[in-house]
Amino acid sequence: MTRHNAPLPTLRTLLALAWPIVISRSTQVVIGLTDALLVADLGESALAAATTGGLNVFALAILPMGVVFIVSSFSSQLFGKGDLDGARRYGFYGLAVAVIAGVLSIAGIGGVPTVLSWLPYTSEVRQLVAGYLAYRLLSVGAIVGMEALANYYGGLGNTRLPMMANVAAMVLNVFGNWVLIRGHLGAPAMGVKGAALASTLATSICFLALLGKFLHEGRATGRTFPRLHARELWRMLRFGVPSGFN
Repeated sequence: MTRHNAPLPTLRTLLALAWPIVISRSTQVVIGLTDALLVADLGESALAAATTGGLNVFALAILPMGVVFIVSSFSSQLFGKGDLDGARRYGFYGLAVAVIAGVLSIAGIGGVPTVLSWLPYTSEVRQLVAGYLAYRLLSVGAIVGMEALANYYGGLGNTRLPMMANVAAMVLNVFGNWVLIRGHLGAPAMGVKGAALASTLATSICFLALLGKFLHEGRATGRTFPRLHARELWRMLRFGVPSGFN
């Protein structure tokens, strides 16, 4: 499409793209809030552990999440030029960041008790936070992966698909909390650990569903895995890392 034929931007177009993003961000808040609300009746220590654990996971995930925010800029530019393969490559670069973040988070689980020992928590809260993080850190790769694919699809103008994945994760998390915290439907009553496991399972399941959609679209064109280029990955990181720190 030539420049003079491009449609003029309108407020309606902006809002049509933006409202699913607003819903997606809201569901992410609900996931953390639900963990806290549904363990609150287990006592102050459980509530402190769930809120502290959730904030710590967010603090660890926000840097790689910020890095993959830039995926939408590249995918939108390339998609606008008619280069869908190029746009998909940046989706994969975002997934590469997710893999790195996930591996580092899992590798760090063993060091959580040591780090917590440096902080002024009571022994009960420290033990509960350690248990929460042991499960929740398993989901960092899925959290960042969801963000990478959401930005890829956002660059293509499809903000509703990631929204549906995030809404599904929220619903699954609420259901999982109900099942695992108190032990319903024959499940063990896991308390704070159950809240973490529910969040991890919900996020991971919905990320895998979104990833399956992404890969299926590539398979339909005969190019499931496009040839990646180190130069492009470096370019994404050059812009994405400052965004992540910001």
